[in-house]
Amino acid sequence: MRTWTPPSPLPGPLETARTIIRLYQKGDGPRLYAAVNACRDLLWLWLPWATSDHADIDDSIFFVEKVMRRSREPDCRDFPVAVFDRDGATFLGGLGFHRIVAQESTAEVGYWLRGDRHGEGLCTEAAAAFITAGLTPQADGGWGFRRITLLCAADNIASSRVANKLGMRLERRERAERYSEHAPTPGYLDSLGFAVLASVWDFETQRAKPAIAWPPPA
Repeated sequence: MRTWTPPSPLPGPLETARTIIRLYQKGDGPRLYAAVNACRDLLWLWLPWATSDHADIDDSIFFVEKVMRRSREPDCRDFPVAVFDRDGATFLGGLGFHRIVAQESTAEVGYWLRGDRHGEGLCTEAAAAFITAGLTPQADGGWGFRRITLLCAADNIASSRVANKLGMRLERRERAERYSEHAPTPGYLDSLGFAVLASVWDFETQRAKPAIAWPPPA
């Protein structure tokens, strides 16, 4: 079994019908801050970092510089990326591969969308392309993961809806796994764990193939 290592170079920009997904670049900080700050109260319902991170433009500039520097290191196991609209003018949100287990070639995907652009299907569109790149072999220009997971609060209907639209399998429910003081019902919340394997991903439609019942019907 081959241990996963970051592709070199890292996969380049991805284009969808309405978005561009790319690595962070110098100068992204102010637009990142504007995207987080657009509707911060919607983000912090489910993302604890939104309550403290990116408190001002300087914080976001530092974040971008840190991500750029860290992503160049061969032992990096956390790769946040930026999502822009097609003309590159508006910072829409973020994606990322996190909690990478190199020995297993697995990663957890994360995503967020600026609050004033919810309900347009942009997150599903961008996540589909990003997961496709994640499961594509490195020899073909992808990240080379064997399995990608997603963990979200059970009450976060929008996030689980994205996973369902992409055909990711619900594998587990973790009781009282996380605490949120900003959720609609503050307190300890259940989390849902979704996953998809490269072997069941349809690279053409950018969705998981329909589940096959076993045993097959007579």
